Amino acid sequence: MVVIGTYLLRAYLLWAYLLRASAAEGQSAQEILALVEDIKSRVRVYAMLDTLEYMRRSGRVSWARAKAAQILRIKPIVEVLLGKVHNVGQVRTRRRAIERLVELVRAHAPLERLAILHTYAPEVDDLCERLIDLCPSMQTFTVAVTTIIGAHVGPRGLGVAVVTAG
Repeated sequence: MVVIGTYLLRAYLLWAYLLRASAAEGQSAQEILALVEDIKSRVRVYAMLDTLEYMRRSGRVSWARAKAAQILRIKPIVEVLLGKVHNVGQVRTRRRAIERLVELVRAHAPLERLAILHTYAPEVDDLCERLIDLCPSMQTFTVAVTTIIGAHVGPRGLGVAVVTAG
């Protein structure tokens, strides 16, 4: 049995399933592990939080910061890299935050795989349509994030996980 640390979200499980299908096609365990490591090095994950309220509730953000973000309509943009969350920036308004997600993803084009991650955000289909042209292989998924991540992000969170073309 082989255990692979993904550091990440459910989208990896979908991609791992696809790799398992590769194993069924006769590839050796070493070939599949090399493929997994290659994919891990090319994964980028970006997310937009609609509110900091749920981060405040979990103790990760102060009350003052969450309230200021609410009043100013600030939407943080983060990158998840090797299991750590890094602030990429913040914008005012949800529309601008979604535009920023699109810009970040387009900077990595062309893509091998694309997953739209969400906590039941209404713009999921729109975001998918705007990015589908970057993934000519049509390896595109829409994935509701896990409840643990959703508890920190809150409703209407939106993200993108991509594997850059290698």
